[in-house]
Amino acid sequence: MPYVPGFENDLFISYASLDNDDNAVVEFVQTLEKHLSDNLVNFSSPKEKVKVYFDVKRLQEKTAISWEEDLRTAAASCAILVPLISPNYLSSDMCGNERRWFCSQPHVRRGGINPFAVVGWRAGDGTPLPPELKGAQRHPPGVVWLAALSPEERKASAQSFALKLRDALQRMRASVNAVFLGPAAGGTDLMKAYLRDELEKAGYRVVPEAKYLYEDEDQVRELLRTTLLAVHFSGGGNADAIPVMAWSLDCLPDKKTMFVLVGGLKPSPDEEDFLNENAERQHHILRDKENQQVWAFLESEVRTARFRVDPERERVGVACHEIDLPGAKAVAGLIRDTARVSTNWPRFDAASSTAEKLKAFRQTITESDSLLFYWAMADERSLRERLKPAFVRQYAVMGWYLAPPFDVPGKDNLDGLVMRQERENADVATLSRFLERLGWRPD
Repeated sequence: MPYVPGFENDLFISYASLDNDDNAVVEFVQTLEKHLSDNLVNFSSPKEKVKVYFDVKRLQEKTAISWEEDLRTAAASCAILVPLISPNYLSSDMCGNERRWFCSQPHVRRGGINPFAVVGWRAGDGTPLPPELKGAQRHPPGVVWLAALSPEERKASAQSFALKLRDALQRMRASVNAVFLGPAAGGTDLMKAYLRDELEKAGYRVVPEAKYLYEDEDQVRELLRTTLLAVHFSGGGNADAIPVMAWSLDCLPDKKTMFVLVGGLKPSPDEEDFLNENAERQHHILRDKENQQVWAFLESEVRTARFRVDPERERVGVACHEIDLPGAKAVAGLIRDTARVSTNWPRFDAASSTAEKLKAFRQTITESDSLLFYWAMADERSLRERLKPAFVRQYAVMGWYLAPPFDVPGKDNLDGLVMRQERENADVATLSRFLERLGWRPD
């Protein structure tokens, strides 16, 4: 069990095999892992150590091709990436793949605690750092390269680095959102107690506290807004559950509310009416499942959710030239209504000068967590010149949305996530890949 709940591993060591002169990489990682485990006790499961993924097979066989799928799975289920920077690392396609797989995770794309811990291993040759690593904390600080140190100095540096990673993992563990457990009565309280124990053993926070009274609607709604998901229990005369169930459906995104109909306990007529009235709303219903079956489903759901971001705080910008503003506004509205996120676009219609228009454009770029470039009739040179500041920033999701006409020069030479509007108007099908990377899933 890793220290940070919801992941297969706490750390993924990303490095180039050619840097393992005199077994230096292996010794560094071994010291790091031992010192980290000695200084970070997993209190929920003391026998479990901090989980570090270190691919020693690559060192033994000098290639990672034969186990690429194993690398992909590990990198895409890890809390923090630890790259050992060197010219060999920066020129390695496999190391680049590991970063890409790691960056596909929601907690990386959506920001928050920086999930990179960069190690300066060997002096560079002028190759720039990948954009995603530029804001990460570097170890050791200053112009120091671990490969140039003596084994004793490198060991001391690994111990110092372990303490930094300990602090980062503690912050990350604390930032994992809680799971909300609704009121229980009769036989449902046994199921609730079982799930609370399993969640806490797995490292998840559970709200509210065990003896909480669910009478204050404002307090309950506030708890629900900041949770990964909510679990509610039907049966056993649980009359207090119905209003809390309704608040849960109002406050949480689709598929983040679970109704557990405990086996052997018949829901009341009011509970049945509530479930029937809300049958069209997106939620999960588990009927007549054993404790272990309910826990297996819940564990899968919380591992997928991990770090929930308040949709109202997740800002998606649609950048465009002023000539394309009407289409950009329509696309922004479609993103907002479909993915339930806050959207913005350059407020050209409120600007009275060229300087104000440029300011409005820059605000869209700098105040957005994800960015979509909308391009219809704009001149390529003018648009690309304005977009230069965006390409040095890191966004959770970034892509191009191309609307007719398609004979504008430059539209056929774009990289990355590119969508083409083949229909007369913007539609969800065209935007689907961008929306899915924002966390939206079709019904």
